[in-house]
Amino acid sequence: MRSSKSEVCIESKKELKRIEWNTVKRIIVFIYYNNRFRKTKIAMQCNMAYDKFLLYLDWMDIMDLIKREIDEDGFEVVSLTERGHNLFSTKFQENKLDLEGQVLHA
Repeated sequence: MRSSKSEVCIESKKELKRIEWNTVKRIIVFIYYNNRFRKTKIAMQCNMAYDKFLLYLDWMDIMDLIKREIDEDGFEVVSLTERGHNLFSTKFQENKLDLEGQVLHA
């Protein structure tokens, strides 16, 4: 028995199978130092495929690590929530110290 295309509508939404913490760290650190950037720019700077980046961004939004806002040009921009700032401060602080050391030695 054949079913027509109109009868079968299967939504295929990709989901993350596991969370790579190095990837989360890379995104959080970039957003921390570059607040209110557009999604495409963040994905490019983090060297990620845009579709994979969106999956991480959705997960981070669910975890209340980021917030999405519309800028004056009508584009969606991303910034860290208080919880995202806390994650950076408690787990990713060594990056801040490394970057400050590089600035002082430059």
